[in-house]
Amino acid sequence: MAGMHGGKYGRGVIDPTDGAPHPGHVLRDSVLRRRKLRAYDLAKAMHVTEADLQKFLEGKTPVTPWWAEQLGRALGDGAELWLSRQARYDEFLAREAKEAKAEENAPAAAAPEN
Repeated sequence: MAGMHGGKYGRGVIDPTDGAPHPGHVLRDSVLRRRKLRAYDLAKAMHVTEADLQKFLEGKTPVTPWWAEQLGRALGDGAELWLSRQARYDEFLAREAKEAKAEENAPAAAAPEN
């Protein structure tokens, strides 16, 4: 994923100028690393299977109100933070889709005459 590079923010740090990452990627690449938590331990604290948490960390499942509550309780940072991250990610995806659609529908540039 772009934004998870070694650039000026360092390896594994999310570049805030590079769109909105999936909340699972934020959790995996920033929160767990910074807090030195293992996915297994977080899954146990959240009362979810490690496989379900892994799907979330890979960006395959969204933050639902239930997930937000479990994350907020286990990490002590509140459900609102995780719902907000999901909303930003959803807005980013919608913007990207809108831009792609606009580019797709834009008339092709005329070839320069020789």
